[in-house]
Amino acid sequence: MPFFKRSYLSDNVRHGQHERDRQFNALLHSICAYTLFQPIVSEDRHLFSGRLKLAESVLSCSIALHGCRDFGQEPTIDTVITSFFLFGCQFCRGNHNAALVRLREAQVLAELLHLNDPSGYGNIMPGEFDRRVRTVTALIIIDRIYALQRATKLQMPRLMASEVMDLHSLINGASSPEEAPEDLAIEGIRQMIDSTDFVDDTVVRCWKNSCQMDPEEQHVTPERVTYLLARYMRPLRPTSATGTEAQHADILITRHWICSMLWTLSFHHGYTSFSASSKELQPSYAVHIAAETVEACSKFALSSLETHGVGLVEKLFEIAVNLTQVARAFELNMERTDGGNAISGSRSSAVLETESLDPTYVAPPSEELDWTAQLPNNFIDSRETQISHVMAILNRFLALLALFRGGNHPFLKPFVDIIATMNRPDLPGPPTAW
Repeated sequence: MPFFKRSYLSDNVRHGQHERDRQFNALLHSICAYTLFQPIVSEDRHLFSGRLKLAESVLSCSIALHGCRDFGQEPTIDTVITSFFLFGCQFCRGNHNAALVRLREAQVLAELLHLNDPSGYGNIMPGEFDRRVRTVTALIIIDRIYALQRATKLQMPRLMASEVMDLHSLINGASSPEEAPEDLAIEGIRQMIDSTDFVDDTVVRCWKNSCQMDPEEQHVTPERVTYLLARYMRPLRPTSATGTEAQHADILITRHWICSMLWTLSFHHGYTSFSASSKELQPSYAVHIAAETVEACSKFALSSLETHGVGLVEKLFEIAVNLTQVARAFELNMERTDGGNAISGSRSSAVLETESLDPTYVAPPSEELDWTAQLPNNFIDSRETQISHVMAILNRFLALLALFRGGNHPFLKPFVDIIATMNRPDLPGPPTAW
């Protein structure tokens, strides 16, 4: 998230601002801690333990600088952004209660500064105005995504997509050739606004399945889900304005994750069936979403995926788990395929290839772009069954999770356990991913 122009940090460090300003010093430490926790790639696996130890030390220093006796009494933009990066650090550590506290802290500080109301910014300097707009826009996006990922309540003001886009348009572009790449990151924010503009209280309630507790509650309609699925499954082609490869990977995988979760939301609301009038609400569409996801991943360098850390691999995990739920829920009807052809139901060709994977494999830099050679072949004979197609997709997800950071993340083992239940139908099914 481009909270500020890079010149803001470099100029202030050069002028020794961190030696005079405690909050700016805390901000620098929080950014350093986050960059140590987050973008860990497979090639750095041998440095993992030492890197985490350093990250923990820098994080402790940032927390000590961030807090004070009158914390929050006179917040600044630096205070807000520091809280956000502390949220990111706790998220990377898997401490989701602590992460939520830090996110709420950033949101409350932003509210105290009235960041949601640009008309009230007054006669502030252009640089400060720009940082305020960047910060509130980023917080709105994160609020929506985190509400979906962690089933939390929306906290930021209920700004409609058009209003958020209006905020985004106020962000200043590059003022020098050195800062020109930042315009790509700003365009990436616009793409993320577009990807999350549907999130409101009704969607979040239905997403958490809490709408079922009160029959008077409003529900997301099948028509709305169908529209959103069609919208977000449209191809998103990288262009010179889309951003870096890593940023494009994040945007694309997030869109696929949203589609997968929307389909699962529809499933829990009883909107999905083989006979649904909209193709988006048929089981084959859930399979299509998962297949498109793993295919999209194969288009990027592995490091471009790993840059986004546990947040991205968790989305991949949830998409794959949702696919296993679809396969189980519609297993009795698997005699029908997309074309209505009969299926034998045999599992002989549907066993997942857990033994063929090499989770310890680390591609050398020269092979970085050919990491997909480790993925199982996705070719499916037209005579194969639909369940075999599902298993082939799950094989590729399993390989991807094993290769991501060399399997050093919290989602590989749970997915292997779920795969075991797919190969052993007598075992309990997978838990819901959300």
